Amino acid sequence: MYYPYLRGRLYELSALDDLAFNPTTFTKVLPIIEPVVFTEPVQKAYYTLVKRQVPFILITNPLTGGVTKDDIEVKLINGLFEGYENYSLGFLISRLTTDHQIRAFISKYSDKNIALIHYEVPGLNDKTTEYINTLKNVSHHIFLTSFVTQRYINSISLNGAKKIKVLDCYTKLESNTAYAEMEEEFFSDTHLTYKKDGFDGFGDFTIMGEKFDEGGGRPKAVVIHWHFINQDKSLRIKHFISDDRIDTTNIPGKFDEAYQKLKFFTQNDPLHLRSVGYIEIAGKGDEGKNPQLGALKKFSMMHHFELVSTLI
Repeated sequence: MYYPYLRGRLYELSALDDLAFNPTTFTKVLPIIEPVVFTEPVQKAYYTLVKRQVPFILITNPLTGGVTKDDIEVKLINGLFEGYENYSLGFLISRLTTDHQIRAFISKYSDKNIALIHYEVPGLNDKTTEYINTLKNVSHHIFLTSFVTQRYINSISLNGAKKIKVLDCYTKLESNTAYAEMEEEFFSDTHLTYKKDGFDGFGDFTIMGEKFDEGGGRPKAVVIHWHFINQDKSLRIKHFISDDRIDTTNIPGKFDEAYQKLKFFTQNDPLHLRSVGYIEIAGKGDEGKNPQLGALKKFSMMHHFELVSTLI
């Protein structure tokens, strides 16, 4: 199973919504959502997830963004998600997490499916790990293996829970223009190794990376980040960047330049997957329409989810 780690931004939720029309997608993809924004369009997107029966793990104590635990409890768990059963509640464990906090979470949501996301090694005392190891009702232990040690992973008793590894595989540069120096790179081969490493599933931070930023603003370059299957069955990523990188004008023209590079690549890639994400972006590009930058990210994410699901 593939577990993409998302931040609950509109284009991420919209990517899930648009893929829900294919009933097989979410038999292999279980998104982890850490809510960081809660605008009215985002709330509508959450409602659509429920309406279309999309499964997911919802983090109740986000470490980034401006959404509070109370927001999540009132507006989502006891609001939009009231009566919805096709999701689990997740709790982020950081270096400051105590056993008392986990006890309170488990007690409050004893009637829900529970996932623990090990973001960092809890550093206050050994009681936290000792308490985690007594839990019998956890469905998933999810480890961000770039931030927790193998020793810590080995110290956690699964007690029947699934063991998941999530890696930050994306190289996040300071600006779009910087990708001119990085046309292509290795992304991941975790889909080939996770079972041998003792895990039941794997995940990544898609094309966004682990480091959260608010984004916004008009870029000097348009970049299409596109995953593809290499001959050795690993995942690699192309960064198709516009040639025009001087100023923030002419976004439609910059999109066309980046899209033409993507189109040429896919026409010559023997392993190209004609995904829904690709069909969407090609429809815009071939008709001369300029998608919003958020939509561009959505199409790339959709393609990534679909591509990874074919590899499991």
